[in-house]
Amino acid sequence: MKIGFMGLGHMGAKMAARLLDKGFDLTVYNRTPEKAEPLVAKGAKIAYSPLDLHDCHIIISMVADDKALENLVYGERGLLKVLEPGTIHISMSTISPALADHMEADHHMCNSFFVGAPVFGRPEAAAEGKLFIMTGCDDQLLKSCQKIFDALSQKVFHVSEDPAHAHLTKVLGNFMLISSIQMLSEALALAQKSGLDQKLFLEAMTGSIFSAPIFKNYGSMIVDKMYEKNVAFALPLALKDLRLAQEAAASARSPLPMASHVHDQVMTAIARGMAEMDLSALGKFAAENAGVSQ
Repeated sequence: MKIGFMGLGHMGAKMAARLLDKGFDLTVYNRTPEKAEPLVAKGAKIAYSPLDLHDCHIIISMVADDKALENLVYGERGLLKVLEPGTIHISMSTISPALADHMEADHHMCNSFFVGAPVFGRPEAAAEGKLFIMTGCDDQLLKSCQKIFDALSQKVFHVSEDPAHAHLTKVLGNFMLISSIQMLSEALALAQKSGLDQKLFLEAMTGSIFSAPIFKNYGSMIVDKMYEKNVAFALPLALKDLRLAQEAAASARSPLPMASHVHDQVMTAIARGMAEMDLSALGKFAAENAGVSQ
């Protein structure tokens, strides 16, 4: 079975490498072909446009946002022009539920399939096959994609038969994640300014009522000031995801007041020069707001 992979950023490159390590016949595409070279050296074939993926049975997309996916699918050399009947497109990016709805309808018109399967996890988890995957598709499509999901994840959550619901799950999960890191950042800034040892405070919290990995991992990055090293979830991507949550909330007429507050905090951090930094830079931002030197 031939697999196509579009998008070789921080996450996509690690996911594609994992599939190669697991023996999949992989053809990779990236807008800048140079990013494909390490994968080609490991045995992947290279595509120079989405059109070159026409003979793949399953095509995975892992790109930054709605616009990037629209360009890959609907562009002048877009995927939709060459999809064979029965081809499965697995969307693993964080995109809007609205775009997922449109994509599903347009793939259906081509007698192909659109599967929502966004992921939770950082690039190091992707490299080890320890992502969490949220799927939206029917049982037969899930079965067709299962080997790929098994290679990439530690667990698959089948949330719906609707691809848009899978992407909504991802958007809401990222809203919860970003809001949690903002909360953690403010707490750590207050602890530091009050003279409480940050590492001991973090150890107490993560060893008791906040034991989730995100608090341990991001908390350690904040305490160690690792804002610009191992940037996997840059602040502009966090801002984009908060906007997706706000759009979904507006569409459903379901208020998300915390999303508005955190959105403005992230936007202000970016305006202060943190655009190239990781989400953990919210810790730096909160400390600066508290008048704590960094």
